[in-house]
Amino acid sequence: MKREIFESKSISQKLYITNKVMSNYLYEYLTYTVGDKITHLEGRILSFIDRENKKGVILTSKDVTDHFNVTKVSISNAINSLVEKGLVEFQMMENDRRCKMLIMTKLGKKTTLETSKIFSALDKKLTSSLSEEERKIIDDILFKLITTIEEAEDEKQTK
Repeated sequence: MKREIFESKSISQKLYITNKVMSNYLYEYLTYTVGDKITHLEGRILSFIDRENKKGVILTSKDVTDHFNVTKVSISNAINSLVEKGLVEFQMMENDRRCKMLIMTKLGKKTTLETSKIFSALDKKLTSSLSEEERKIIDDILFKLITTIEEAEDEKQTK
C-alpha cells in the first residue's frame, strides 16, 4: 500500500488494515503448518484451551462458550472445525460420562507453539526498526485507544 493512501485513512481504518495484514501473514503460516486455514475465533479458542490445559484446567464446550462473548453456535462451529482439523479432541470425563472435555492434540500443541514462535518473530521484526521511545509512544497510543473504546462501551451499556 502506498503511504499517501494509508495516510488518507481514518485511525480505525489504519488499525483494521494493520490487523488484516498481520492476520493474513499468520494465516498463511498456519495454512502451511496445519494444511488448513484457522479462523481468528478458532485461533483464540485454541490458545484459550492450550493455556487452560497447561494450568491443569479441564474445559468443556460450555466453558469455552462462557469465556468468549460469542454465540453458542459460533463456538460450536469453531470447536467442530478444530476437531476436524485434528487440533483438539473430545474425551469423556471419568466422573461424568455425559460431559466431554476438550483436549489439545499433538498437532494442536505444535500449532500453538508454532503460532507463538511466529508471533515472537513478527514482534521482533516489527520492533526492530523502532527506537525504545517509539515503542513507548505506540504503547501509550494503543492503550489510550483501547481505553477510549472501553469507555464508549461502558457509556453505551449504561444508556
